[in-house]
Amino acid sequence: MPSQGGKKFTREEELLLQDFSRNMSTKSSALFYGNALIVAALPASLKTCETHISETNSHRS
Repeated sequence: MPSQGGKKFTREEELLLQDFSRNMSTKSSALFYGNALIVAALPASLKTCETHISETNSHRS
């Protein structure tokens, strides 16, 4: 495993880092964080639906 201290970036890596470090517009930032919120909330909402469905099915039996 290479040491982390003296790593040099290639030209391609430097270009990618420059693209990522540019200021994002407000719209882009809002879309990014909106999508992140949806992705983060999805597992909890699916678990809630699953629990609700299993409780409904257990009361019918």
